[in-house]
Amino acid sequence: MDIKQYHRIIVDDISLISGVSTRAMMGGYVVYYNGKVVGGLYESGFLIKNIDAVKHNFDSIRYDIPYENGKPMIKIPDGYELSWLEGVFKEMYDYLPFPKSKQKTGG
Repeated sequence: MDIKQYHRIIVDDISLISGVSTRAMMGGYVVYYNGKVVGGLYESGFLIKNIDAVKHNFDSIRYDIPYENGKPMIKIPDGYELSWLEGVFKEMYDYLPFPKSKQKTGG
């Protein structure tokens, strides 16, 4: 399976979680939960932000770098349960900022 097929399967799966949306970006997808960025789909897999408050949800944590010069992120294991993932997103939510709004410049 190529990376686009893998991404499409994950996007279709996680879109079943209320509040989850995705946006295609640079060959992958940014994953939002109720308007906040929780992670993304990259060449290296499905990664979420490295937040201490959710680490207890993982039996073992594997970290990966999403792109060159990127910060390490937590890799979501294959075979995850949607209810488990939704719980992780809910726990992350209070620790994440809302995306900065883009202001248009006059002209």
